[in-house]
Amino acid sequence: MHFLTAAVWVFLAAHIGVVTSELVCEDVNGVCVESDSGSRKVNVFPNGNHEEGLHFVLKEEDCARVEDVSSLLAPLFPELCQPKGCKLYNAIGQRWRSCADLPVLEEAMVFLVPEHRPFMWPSIEVGHAVTIDHIDDLIGQQNLTVETLSTSPRVFRLHNFFTAEEADMLVNHMLKNKDESERLKRSSVGATGYTVNSERTSENGFDNFSPVAMALKRRSFELLGFEEYKESWVDGLQVLRYNLSTAYNPHMDPFPVGEDQYHNYDSAGKGSNRYATILLYMTDVEEGGETVFPKAPAADGSMMPLAQAVDDVRERKLVEMFERRSWQERMVAECQHRLAVKPKKGDAILFYSQNPDGTVDENSLHGGCPVLSGTKWAANIWIWNGPRVGYTKLLEDGSLIDTLVPDEQPFVAVFHNMDVPGAELLWHDNWRDTDSFIGKIDIGKDLRVNTRS
Repeated sequence: MHFLTAAVWVFLAAHIGVVTSELVCEDVNGVCVESDSGSRKVNVFPNGNHEEGLHFVLKEEDCARVEDVSSLLAPLFPELCQPKGCKLYNAIGQRWRSCADLPVLEEAMVFLVPEHRPFMWPSIEVGHAVTIDHIDDLIGQQNLTVETLSTSPRVFRLHNFFTAEEADMLVNHMLKNKDESERLKRSSVGATGYTVNSERTSENGFDNFSPVAMALKRRSFELLGFEEYKESWVDGLQVLRYNLSTAYNPHMDPFPVGEDQYHNYDSAGKGSNRYATILLYMTDVEEGGETVFPKAPAADGSMMPLAQAVDDVRERKLVEMFERRSWQERMVAECQHRLAVKPKKGDAILFYSQNPDGTVDENSLHGGCPVLSGTKWAANIWIWNGPRVGYTKLLEDGSLIDTLVPDEQPFVAVFHNMDVPGAELLWHDNWRDTDSFIGKIDIGKDLRVNTRS
């Protein structure tokens, strides 16, 4: 906790103080405690930060004269809130606009978020957990608990984020989906086209607009503190299947800055990129299949050197199905001796790919551990800090315009091959002058393609 400087106190003298105009009695464990109902006590922190806060009291009369209470608090952190101002959130991602939103008889932890940035959950400390009940479509169904697993990178376990029924619906929808652009395939790399990577042996497909996929995407936005759902700020829900021995090599979710002349990926500036990932677990896994963060210590705080970790998993006979010195063997070693989250059906993890200022969090490197027994089903929801590539127009100053028409409804295009042997469907990108393979169409057959995927 920090003390206010003399310069800040000069400003605050006219705006913030302690008042004693009206005292009420609060029953605390059978004891009557006097409390000041005309003021609001708060600890204010910068977005995503829980250590550099300021404690003070808001006057009732000052609360009454402003439309948004954040305007009273923004001067405390001028570098954060200038020039566009800040928004005020509580610790679980709910926006607070007036003093009436603040609790009267307790000291609230609040966060100032720059107007152009999304809210970021504070990690507090490993093991910190809070149960929330404001997610609309979960009210009355099950308790969602957010537990901190790591402070760097910022990783949280979402207990009971979705139901077993929703998990089964996602899996069944993917197994039945024959759309060439969405069905399960060997995991690939690249923003366009289809290129298999030898170090990504899982299978993946996309569920973009099924009812359960849309519900989970909207739920993710609400959990992350967004006030409205924006289809242009999220990728399609990616479903992954890991069979025995399959894995996904450690990687970063954000796209590299400067590699696309038609989109600005610089999220610390005027661009947009992947901001946060919610990874859903649709099955339990007998052994292996964890999500590993190689740059984060294990749950006990240890960071065993990699060579020693490899020797350990060899001695324990955990890697006999893999070749020695293979990337799979290395991954199993990392999964045993770094932060690794075990899948549990109905749970999810949330991790941030960006720091609060929009720079990339290099510690968010992560991967899917080899499955040593059983089958793993999971799904990615990638949320951006602005409109994503494909939904933007890049201006000369580097800023982006969201090109998605509000309330635009997706539709399916059906391509029919009447009599052309070996017909293939390609998508031509006029901006990049590139072709992407969609699928083959046999004679007399149809190929259905989602027009927004």
